[in-house]
Amino acid sequence: MTAPDAIRKHDGRLVAFDLRRLAASVSAAALSGGERTSRDEALAFGTEIARAAAAFLAKEKPPAPATADAREMVLKLLRETGHAKTAEAYADHARSATSFLWRLRVSDGTTAGEGSPWDRRRLIESLRGSGIAKDPAGECAREAERRILALGLERVSPALIHALAELALRARGLDPRAYAARRIAASFTELVPRYDAAAAALKALPAAGPALEAFWLQAVHSPEVASAAQANLLGLEPYPSRPSEETNAPTVANALDPLKPDAAERLRAWLLAPPAMLWVRADDPTRAAELARVLGALEHPSKARPAGANAAELGMLLRPLSPLVTPKGIRAPAVSLNLGGLMLREALRDPHKATVRLAHLATLAAQAHREREEYWGFSAARGRELPVAAAGLWNAAAHLIGEPFDRVSLSPALRLTATALATSLYSAVSTLRQETGMNLLLTTDAPAAAGAALWRRDRDHAARDGMNLDALGSYGGLDLRIGPGAEDLAERVDFLRAATPLFDEPPALRMEAPLAAEPDPAAWRELLTALAQNGIPRLRCTPGSSGRGMRLIARQLRSHAEGFPLFTNG
Repeated sequence: MTAPDAIRKHDGRLVAFDLRRLAASVSAAALSGGERTSRDEALAFGTEIARAAAAFLAKEKPPAPATADAREMVLKLLRETGHAKTAEAYADHARSATSFLWRLRVSDGTTAGEGSPWDRRRLIESLRGSGIAKDPAGECAREAERRILALGLERVSPALIHALAELALRARGLDPRAYAARRIAASFTELVPRYDAAAAALKALPAAGPALEAFWLQAVHSPEVASAAQANLLGLEPYPSRPSEETNAPTVANALDPLKPDAAERLRAWLLAPPAMLWVRADDPTRAAELARVLGALEHPSKARPAGANAAELGMLLRPLSPLVTPKGIRAPAVSLNLGGLMLREALRDPHKATVRLAHLATLAAQAHREREEYWGFSAARGRELPVAAAGLWNAAAHLIGEPFDRVSLSPALRLTATALATSLYSAVSTLRQETGMNLLLTTDAPAAAGAALWRRDRDHAARDGMNLDALGSYGGLDLRIGPGAEDLAERVDFLRAATPLFDEPPALRMEAPLAAEPDPAAWRELLTALAQNGIPRLRCTPGSSGRGMRLIARQLRSHAEGFPLFTNG
């Protein structure tokens, strides 16, 4: 068949001559004009006209005729062969598309006026600016234009154009992340798709805020992870802005050893100007005795934080760390699983379906970690510790058994359901760890920023269904609070013992303690011994209570351990 080698588009691009596209346009005109009633007849007629037009174009026109030349040749052949209705329909289609593009306006609705006229060249320039080659950029821009024509909207937003262009890039197997980053308020295309330290020195990522969040969701994370984050099922906060950046809260990996010479000085410094959390090791009798002595010697009642100031916490590790949690490991920011929001938003009541969705959510968390590590240039399989935090597990269990979502009462049924969910989650993370080689850690310590943000969005979602959640609430882990004379202390201790093997970083027991307010080494020693006897993995203390209350808790714990000698862990 004789045909031109290429066709020159109106924007100057040369594309290969496509007989099928020309035949399809003529066939559509024949059907709409009424000269052909069946699709097969119209296709045969369109192919015949397209072949004749191609032969005349190759003979009479330059080697690369323009699209206008091809349209003129088709119209001439249709009219000369007595197909006036088809010619009119073909011309009407061309005129309607052209007039529609003339009427089309680009506006986001926030600026005055009617908006700017549609210009495909601007989209091509934007695609070229993100590293897309000239010809693919033109093809993707034309595909986006076709989709806009199909929508029939005379006013479109830049976000819609951007989304359609992304779809066109993905359909051609091109990486859209660099182009996606151009939609952020400040363009970070220099840092996409891999982190570049030299580029970051000139144009660093913002420390926090919407621009940083948009960068991660649009330019780094896959659509699946971004969709889960936007659906409030994954908590990716805090978003890191540097490869060396870690979570603000101290981790158990760098816990203070009370046997070190500077331990007492560091504890005193924490007491005077405490951070949010300080972890201390008390995982053997020697360290426990030394920690009791140091805590009993802290005498700064005038400068200590007052009771009820729960922003400062002292955490104590009462068991050795899991082999997966190396003391010198470098830790990445955690990815949080919104277990409560998953049950609430998807209205899950079947435990089997819930465990399947938990496993899928854990897979997305591992994928999010992999995408982050690959962006920084780290090995996801042989790199940093990658914590996966279970947020809202109590709320998820309460929803499954029909109890109030935000007023959790630790009933036996709730504890049993929470244990089942934690078992399923631990199995999923362990399987991912073995299959991928990633150093995934399952923890109950979700970042405070993630827990608060997940709760706030779920509160807005629940309000539409008539459920009013606490405005000051937040998703936490499985930590349990106790106090002097607590009637259910035995049940809470038993639950923590059962839940400890299900987490690489297990939940803790929370209580108020007289930190430096009533120095008493003997009371601290008695408490730490009773906790070790009951197999409690961790203790988190906030300033408050009194030495008498601490002794009462120690006696209750000791009585519980003596009542169940088979569980004694001396």
